[in-house]
Amino acid sequence: MSGSPWDYLAIVVHDKGEVSIDPDIDLSGLVQLADETASSEILINFGERGLIAGRLSQKRYWSETQARLLAQRIIWSHVDILKG
Repeated sequence: MSGSPWDYLAIVVHDKGEVSIDPDIDLSGLVQLADETASSEILINFGERGLIAGRLSQKRYWSETQARLLAQRIIWSHVDILKG
């Protein structure tokens, strides 16, 4: 989202177990909700095989350590989506 204070990943698991990142998902409603609740992170399922992980676009939220912690949380909490 151009000009947004948010960076995000939209992860989609396909029929053959392939995982892709979809940059074209409209997140305006989610971003508005996150802004209204003063959230610094969005982690939500979409559809049966998708997951959106968004964080404020600040270096401290996207450091290598924070990215690893986010990946670990996704794997532990959303393994059903990742397995397809």
